[in-house]
Amino acid sequence: MRSAGLPADGGRPIGAPPPQRDDLLRTPDDEWLHLEHFVPPGAPRAVIVFTHGFSSYGAPFRHVAQALVEAGCAVTLYDARGHGHSTGQRGYVRDFADYVDDLARVVARAREPFPGVPLVLMGHSQGGAITLDYLLTGVSEERPRPICAVVVTPMLEIIVPIPWYKRVVNALFGPLFPRLAVPNGITADMASRNDVIRAAFPRDPLIHHVATARWFRTAGEAQRRIRAAAPHLAVPTLLVTAGADRIVSAAAQDDFARAAPAQLLEQRRYPALYHEVFMEPERDRVIADVVSWVVSRLVPRVGPP
Repeated sequence: MRSAGLPADGGRPIGAPPPQRDDLLRTPDDEWLHLEHFVPPGAPRAVIVFTHGFSSYGAPFRHVAQALVEAGCAVTLYDARGHGHSTGQRGYVRDFADYVDDLARVVARAREPFPGVPLVLMGHSQGGAITLDYLLTGVSEERPRPICAVVVTPMLEIIVPIPWYKRVVNALFGPLFPRLAVPNGITADMASRNDVIRAAFPRDPLIHHVATARWFRTAGEAQRRIRAAAPHLAVPTLLVTAGADRIVSAAAQDDFARAAPAQLLEQRRYPALYHEVFMEPERDRVIADVVSWVVSRLVPRVGPP
């Protein structure tokens, strides 16, 4: 998942082309977030902010951004704190709410050139959980309500096996050493059935393979908070579930879908796909379905394409 892009395997090339503009955004606690902006040739129909998953970063999803740009949307990818080109300790966050606050800041930056254009939020894995936490913990002037949202294999429960010794270390030393990092246990063959992705996963220097005690604790708290708040979802949302996910629980996503308002949440399942649905051999179908769903919720674009 190199930022320069990966070879194609018969589907849309992964990770390319590059953005029209890079950007840096400083947070109040002095971290720097790396942003990439993609814009269509005409006036955008929507501004879409995409949040990647844990251990990854924005650039591997450039092919998703490009598909949305081709549909007339402006797209911002960014690297969450502690990920990719952004600053911060790898695998650490003080509080999951910091991710959500960062998303609000990225939204504000992405919308600056396009006042009044509808906002769409999209997130994969941990990014899906961040997106849901944003939606479910209250919108405000600083946190505007999107017209719709897409959450793709959201991290509502982690099912990666955790060895007993990691649990002991976390229980004994986590409260005293919250920045203590251990291998996160995610392997390439868990992520995708795509051999290109499996080969790239351990070689990409921007993908980290650790998690800290504090991250485990605050991520678990966020997962429970999000699942409990499902009935309060107030934004039209598409939930994409990978039926063969080996990293996060598809069953937890099913439970969330049953608890959320039926008129607002639509769930689409892809039974054979692994966690990285935007990287799978069938990614073209998934991307097309997501783009079609988003476009169906936007007003027709006025002006030249």
